[in-house]
Amino acid sequence: MRLPISIKLAMTYLAVVCAVGLPAILVIDRMIARSLNERRDRELLSRTRLLAEYLAASDAALALAAAAPDSTAAPGRAWVVAVVDPIVDRLGIAAGGRVRLIARDRQLVGDSELDPPAILAARSAVGRGAVDSAFATGQGLERARGGRPALVHAAALLPISGSEAVVSLSAPQAEIEAVIRAIRESLLAAAGAALVLGLLLSLAAGRAVSAPLRTMTRVARQLASGSRAERLRLPPGDELGDLAAALDRMGAERARSVEELENEKEQLRGVLDGMAEGVLLLGLSGRILLANGAARAALPHGEELIGRTPLEVTRSPELDALVGEARAAGGAHGQVTLGGGTRAFDASVIPLAGADGGLIIVLHDITELKRLETVRREFVANISHELRTPLTAIRGFIDTLADDPDLAPADRERFLAAAGRHAHRLSNLVDDLLALARLDSPEYQLDLLPCDVQAAIGNAIELHSGGARERQVAVRAEVEPGLPPVSADPGALDQILSNLIDNAIKYNRERGTVTVRAVRAGDLVRIAVEDSGVGIAPVHLSRIFERLYRVDPGRSRAEGGTGLGLAIVKHLVLKQGGDVWVTSEPGLGSTFWFTLRLDAGAKPPRG
Repeated sequence: MRLPISIKLAMTYLAVVCAVGLPAILVIDRMIARSLNERRDRELLSRTRLLAEYLAASDAALALAAAAPDSTAAPGRAWVVAVVDPIVDRLGIAAGGRVRLIARDRQLVGDSELDPPAILAARSAVGRGAVDSAFATGQGLERARGGRPALVHAAALLPISGSEAVVSLSAPQAEIEAVIRAIRESLLAAAGAALVLGLLLSLAAGRAVSAPLRTMTRVARQLASGSRAERLRLPPGDELGDLAAALDRMGAERARSVEELENEKEQLRGVLDGMAEGVLLLGLSGRILLANGAARAALPHGEELIGRTPLEVTRSPELDALVGEARAAGGAHGQVTLGGGTRAFDASVIPLAGADGGLIIVLHDITELKRLETVRREFVANISHELRTPLTAIRGFIDTLADDPDLAPADRERFLAAAGRHAHRLSNLVDDLLALARLDSPEYQLDLLPCDVQAAIGNAIELHSGGARERQVAVRAEVEPGLPPVSADPGALDQILSNLIDNAIKYNRERGTVTVRAVRAGDLVRIAVEDSGVGIAPVHLSRIFERLYRVDPGRSRAEGGTGLGLAIVKHLVLKQGGDVWVTSEPGLGSTFWFTLRLDAGAKPPRG
């Protein structure tokens, strides 16, 4: 049955009051009863201790001391009762309760409500727990609820020298129970009045709230249906007024919110497509729901990713294992290879927040980093070997000279010459390494000036004419007439030409030729150093400019090369804005090409 909100509020109030008020009333009732009982107990124990002190100073103490078991000529119990009972009777009237005196042997020797014959015939059965506790600890308390009326027994030990006795004071429970009952009735009456008043107020408040709520419900239904909602005319200042104003704004902001959501969706798509990392969104079923442009470019199936599993589109067991680990452990990270092992990726699989069980896969391409790491390891291994070889040879020659002081002069000169050659080779290697380090530094800049290419080529050929004659290699230049100057660092251009011509002479065949050509190509000058040597196999062409890379390591070291010349050439050309490459056919020779930009100022060539 559908109930008005006013009735619901009244019922809610009643439920809250019953759920909170009744336990509170019970707790308060118990606290009051416990407090009153504890107060009554303290007062009863206090009066009992006063009675014990009084009896300890009276004739009763003397009588009990005389009747002690270790006393000589101890009188009988009747004499003790005759002496003690009158005193106990007077104390019972003064204390407002029943007073008993119990000797150490648990015999009753005084009772304010019994005469001596009855005392002699009676046993101290009432309040026995309090009496035992008093004998053990000095005081005791016991509530006897079995009889009528209910009594509370308090007992205290008499400090009597030579004997022990306990005085017991009993008081009825009825008086304190009457007080508790009166307080309980007052609490229930107050709670009932508050409940009735609260019900009336809740009904009134519910009626005041339900009327505008019915109007707002009608407006909310209009908004839900998409129709134009009526304006609410509720005064502001309370929650209902704020709600009415919010409903009025809702209609105006609805279209704008939809437009903003569409814009945000497009922005998110733009951000994802602009990321260098590939991003895949997996649903609960493990199939791809979304993929950005980088992921489509990295994975072989491209636009056919949606609706497929990562294993289907990547064929990578490593990535599939990461997905399973992320679902079990709340995230996973590792490296995977895709594209048949040609591309390496750093993969992170992250669970989506919420209970939909989705995952995000982020793929960062580290193929180039892997390649650079391989190059670094090879470079470290090669430079270690290149440094160890001359150092070992020098050390061997020095040890031989030191161990044999009578070595023949001719052998000594030969060993010293060989050590010098290795030292010179080691010095060249260190110089080339330092040159490469300078070229790698961002702070190192070349001084670009207008340079005459023909003059630079002539100087380089003249520098190596002696080596060419020694190896019977003919070196010539073919420079395009009227070639304009280039923008280059003069020292760098000389070093480039010197390294290339030196290599062309060293790795040429006997009676071979070296040709240095320079022609204009648009706004560039293309320079080629061609030799008629043994050539370079295609497998080596892509790595020929790497540091310490050698096509023929044995021959290169025999020629005194460091393996760094072509790397220096490449760095120098690139720093001047040019490009460098090589073409070769085994058995027919090689041609090393590089380009330089023409000088923009068209200044006269350097002489």
